[in-house]
Amino acid sequence: MSLDQEILTYGSNFNVFKYKEFYSVTKIDEGEFGTIYKAFWKDCGITVVFKKLKNNKACQITQK
Repeated sequence: MSLDQEILTYGSNFNVFKYKEFYSVTKIDEGEFGTIYKAFWKDCGITVVFKKLKNNKACQITQK
């Protein structure tokens, strides 16, 4: 399943942006579910912090 399909399937609670929309990307920290970065967002002219989620199959939710 592609990322776009997963977002449509599980709801629209996630915003997806292309990496090229940011520059001066600096890794801040890494955890079990993803990596946190600080970057400058070109389109809005602001500094942002974002999390790149890991694709961890071991953390899937099972629905019964």
